[in-house]
Amino acid sequence: MLSTGLPQGAVPKLERPGPLRDRVYEALLELITTRALQPGQHLVESELAGHLGVSRQPVREALQRLNTEGWVDLRPAQGAFVHEPTDEEADQLLTVRTLLEAEAARLAAVNAGSAGVAVLEELCAQGESAVAADDVDA
Repeated sequence: MLSTGLPQGAVPKLERPGPLRDRVYEALLELITTRALQPGQHLVESELAGHLGVSRQPVREALQRLNTEGWVDLRPAQGAFVHEPTDEEADQLLTVRTLLEAEAARLAAVNAGSAGVAVLEELCAQGESAVAADDVDA
């Protein structure tokens, strides 16, 4: 395992058509969004390049783009790190998620038959039980 935390050979070599920097960007974004690369994790250009089977230049370009989009933090004299959301960012995300999930549940209930409503009621009961038990993994 390399210091990026990825097992050797876990990341496939890039084979899709298109500009290399875009393919590297997409691969790194997927690794970040699937949490294969954890928040706060140091991203070493040479190791990422080795995992992806590319030179360091497209990795550097992809990291700059990810930085612009807020996925990666570039720290002078330290390197690149997967962005760790601040408390304020986490609160904003949870607020948006709550609104979206409530609307999705409302639409599901409006369009559901009796069997669908029963499933929604069971999911709601499971959610209430998880909250009561302070079970964040449920």
